[in-house]
Amino acid sequence: LHDIPTIIDQFPLSQDELDPYGESTLDPDFVECMRYVLGKTYQSIKVYDLAPEIENLESIPYIVVNDGYREYDISGMGDGELVCLLTAWAVSRAVNNSVLIFEEIETYLSPKTQMRLMDYVAYHASQREIAVVLTTHSPDLLSSIHLESICLLRPYPTGTLISSVSSQNELREAVGLNIPRMGCLVVEDDRAEQFL
Repeated sequence: LHDIPTIIDQFPLSQDELDPYGESTLDPDFVECMRYVLGKTYQSIKVYDLAPEIENLESIPYIVVNDGYREYDISGMGDGELVCLLTAWAVSRAVNNSVLIFEEIETYLSPKTQMRLMDYVAYHASQREIAVVLTTHSPDLLSSIHLESICLLRPYPTGTLISSVSSQNELREAVGLNIPRMGCLVVEDDRAEQFL
């Protein structure tokens, strides 16, 4: 998915140039889900498959949306919007009982959108028995995943060490967050307490 914007930049297309590729309007449920995930007022989402123009690629989506105010394509989208639409598109096209791999799915997304996108991915993956493997540095995403489902990958002299996570503190440390410290502070009187 990360290479798609770069590939599509080679194809600035007008509506007349898109017509030969055939339009695929995504179903209303998909549009409604993307409204929720992105907080947009989408009326329609259309996808054109540019893959026949590019060798060795199964499918290259060129996405055009209408938000009720205007119609715009991927060249007018922010990176976060594009990441969400491409991710959801990939999930919608995945074969049942398959495996999807996403690298740092949270890139360009606010914490709220990260969680909504993961809700979408998790729901649709579970409905179709799709296994999802993803890499992330997002504490928000990690906090929503059971510890037993998380593996840490660390560089090791002979390759990469894969280990399970034993605690939230280990996980927080692994992604570079401070571990909360607890302590007790004793003060002399009410004034000192107010000062703190």
